[in-house]
Amino acid sequence: MTFDDVLALATAGFTADEIRKMTADTSKVEKPVEPVEAPKADFDAKAAYDSLSKDIASLTKLVQESNLLSASNPAPVKDDVDSILASIIRPTYRKDEK
Repeated sequence: MTFDDVLALATAGFTADEIRKMTADTSKVEKPVEPVEAPKADFDAKAAYDSLSKDIASLTKLVQESNLLSASNPAPVKDDVDSILASIIRPTYRKDEK
């Protein structure tokens, strides 16, 4: 029984003797746990390393292809406030006409 449990019981109105009796009863019920060995698994480090290397290589290739694609396609140029206002005032206005 933890300190929080004892405190909760005390605030609930149990006396110290009643709490001692409860803790004495719970200590008799608990049995020691015997350690159990985990089953041994066959682990092939070479195969795991090869699989990881292939995954990293494919990820690297995807990132490089994505970078090449974004580098070859320039980002669209967004209009600034001046060009928007100019297009409202004069609809035929183009940014390169300045």
